[in-house]
Amino acid sequence: MVEFGKDELRVTCEYRYIGEDLLVIVSNENPHIGGVSLFCGQTNTIHKPHHKDYIISQKVSKKLGEALKRDVLVICGIHIDDATNNQIDLVMQNVEKCIQKLIKELG
Repeated sequence: MVEFGKDELRVTCEYRYIGEDLLVIVSNENPHIGGVSLFCGQTNTIHKPHHKDYIISQKVSKKLGEALKRDVLVICGIHIDDATNNQIDLVMQNVEKCIQKLIKELG
């Protein structure tokens, strides 16, 4: 597991290998399933209505899949009540830092 940030903006990435494939769960202190993306040369995504977590699941699955040269499934659920643009930007920065940590750890 890797994480970056603090309080409700802390992003946690739990991971597990399933054979040669990688499963990653991206969440914060309010986890749920909002978006799911599978990268295997291209990205396929599904999401719950009115959830934007798929934006993160797409980004994480593609970056990890390309960097690690393997199929990656990402489940993302990050919830912040009435998130401001600044909070969203900080979460995205924390996601990016987690991606870099995962690439170093798993690469």
